[in-house]
Amino acid sequence: MRNVLLITNDYPPSVGGIANILHLICAALPPDRVAVLAQDAPEAATFDARQPFRTWRERYSPGGLRALLSTCRYLRRVREIVRETQPGLLYFDKPWPLGMIGRLLRRRVPYVVHTFGNEVLEPRHWVIKWVRASVLRNAERVIVISNFTRDQVEAVGVPRERTAMIRPKVDIAQFDVPLDVEAFKAKEGLTGKRVILTVGRLVERKGMDRVIESLPEIARAFPDVVYVIVGEGNDEARLRALAAGHGVADRVLFPGNRDVVAFYHACDVFAMVSRHIVERGDVEGFGVVYLEANACRKPAVGGNSGGVPDAIVNGETGLLVDPDDVSALADVFKRLLGDPELRRRLGEAGYARVQREFTLDKYAEEFVRLVLDAPPGDSA
Repeated sequence: MRNVLLITNDYPPSVGGIANILHLICAALPPDRVAVLAQDAPEAATFDARQPFRTWRERYSPGGLRALLSTCRYLRRVREIVRETQPGLLYFDKPWPLGMIGRLLRRRVPYVVHTFGNEVLEPRHWVIKWVRASVLRNAERVIVISNFTRDQVEAVGVPRERTAMIRPKVDIAQFDVPLDVEAFKAKEGLTGKRVILTVGRLVERKGMDRVIESLPEIARAFPDVVYVIVGEGNDEARLRALAAGHGVADRVLFPGNRDVVAFYHACDVFAMVSRHIVERGDVEGFGVVYLEANACRKPAVGGNSGGVPDAIVNGETGLLVDPDDVSALADVFKRLLGDPELRRRLGEAGYARVQREFTLDKYAEEFVRLVLDAPPGDSA
């Protein structure tokens, strides 16, 4: 098995879905077979000291010229690390801009690129699009997280046989914990309430506005319904104003980024009705939060767009809905909130699927089999 060097600017202690996925993959691999070069950040030294594998840090500034200058700094460090450690494979979390390093060094060390959706679809200058496609086409493997992201990668010229499907995984132990749910609900003012929950960054794509717009109709059928949005983001002010405009401000709670696991267990239905904002190339490539909800035995409602259908088995572990159809969304919530047996069945099936297909040990098995031990692919 080859040694691998992950090169990323999206890695803990920074918070986010991609950062968490990359760390979980590295943590699942044998520590003597993986190393990391990541962006410097406050508390990085403390975080790195707890890891069993070696980590280097480099300054990274996003945006325009600063990102290109940061990529040049990364390139210098990558060359130093390659000379010192001689990895068998470079591993990038996106094709632009850091993926250019792989393209430049490919004759010395092969590379793979992990794609999550937006980084392939984002509107860019034609030069960036050309470089991005070249990086993907010349990679030994392109890792995809859903059938949707695989389609986007194939559309820029990567043959299917050089893609590797590695879907996100969940640490079940983190979610399957003993918890006094009723005491938590009492503390949060949720006793006797029917709770809809969303966990995620407060951005337009996540569809929190659509749930708010559906609340008046839901409340007519279930006057005890509340909507809890766990997370932070730039869209909070708009969402608060939207809730006030629809007369449901008292039903929409914003607890911030805390007690995520407890809120999962306290909810009746989890929902994130993500939509594809085409003009911005903004899409949900998969949605690990649906698996997290299932890991807590909760049914998941998702927008039928992007890679969400890979995360939710419609009618088995949750329900898919048109993310732009507020009336249909309200009907789905009324159906679930009024049928505890359906909620139980979907939640239990979701939990069984997570245990069967999405545990952390699958990361190591799939990454080794599909990437590290796979025969080299012919690049363009």
